[in-house]
Amino acid sequence: PPTNINALNQPAKSQGCFYQGPTTITFDSGGGYTVSSPDTPWQANNGTTQTTYDGLSLSNNKSSCLPSTGTSGSVTGPANGVIYVHNLSSATCSSGKLPNGSPIAPNPLITAYDAYGFRYDGEGTQPNCEGDAIVHGQVNGAYTLATQNDINIDGNLTYANCPKLTASEQSSMNSASPLGPWPAAAQCSSISTSGTNDILGLIATNFVSVNNPLQQSGPWWNPTVTPVATCGTSGASAPPDCANPNPIIMASILALKHTFSVPNFCATSSQQGNIDFYGSLGEKYIDLEACGSGSSIQSGYGMSYTWDPRLSILSPPEFFTPSTPSWITQSFSVTVGQCSLVWPVTTSTCPATP
Repeated sequence: PPTNINALNQPAKSQGCFYQGPTTITFDSGGGYTVSSPDTPWQANNGTTQTTYDGLSLSNNKSSCLPSTGTSGSVTGPANGVIYVHNLSSATCSSGKLPNGSPIAPNPLITAYDAYGFRYDGEGTQPNCEGDAIVHGQVNGAYTLATQNDINIDGNLTYANCPKLTASEQSSMNSASPLGPWPAAAQCSSISTSGTNDILGLIATNFVSVNNPLQQSGPWWNPTVTPVATCGTSGASAPPDCANPNPIIMASILALKHTFSVPNFCATSSQQGNIDFYGSLGEKYIDLEACGSGSSIQSGYGMSYTWDPRLSILSPPEFFTPSTPSWITQSFSVTVGQCSLVWPVTTSTCPATP
């Protein structure tokens, strides 16, 4: 696909939602999402824009992308389904302050990773200014979430409406801590002709990551100390949260210049759990989630990838398509030999079919 994420700049500014700097998004099963984007300008109750940061005007937005009381809270979501998270300008980043004089908000990923001597995949030299999205929740509707830097998935990211699931199965899938990988047989595998067809696209310039912060079990300066995961098996914390050892991810993912990743996948003391991914995946480099393989994974995550057959018909809004033409069969021929696998002529002399 194209590698310039800014192709989504205009759709986000016209009828989508355009944010700046690190942004946390939690999709709501009832529709819309909760957002926290402290570096993005918002409108007060009287309709006055507080400030236009970096010259990236939000005046053309046709839907409520931030609540009227500030830069965080529940919103109805974009009219065209496009959500785009942009970097802060270099001038603003260098000054350390937003144009209204407020300090640039810290990136939540810094607290989770850097405080313990680790880094998240895609972390640059100025992470507080980067267009990062921290996301989880239950998607109701059609969305494409795109970022100029990274997308960090910090919990289950599932569809709220699955036609083939029972109410108990849907509730189990969307619970905070499912007991294990979600069975591939119980997926959103059919198209609804009367209800909502949930679909999510995740497009990042760099990494789309599963949140995996670590902390040392002793002083960080002691190289013999084994890192342990900060992820618990129950409960929740402020984003980025990694309470779920078996994350379920339902989405179409594109990592334009890097990969789908697990930060620190080789540094955990044991296997963290299993990633159950359902959708489609395009990336520049092959993804790695664990050290070891099969039943002998020493660290990181096991994984189960399942194609979402609805993607043959459905597509997330404004989703990128490959820039190269599709391959098609122009001609086809079969050369029949004495023991052809296609059409054996002398079956008595052919080896037995394995």
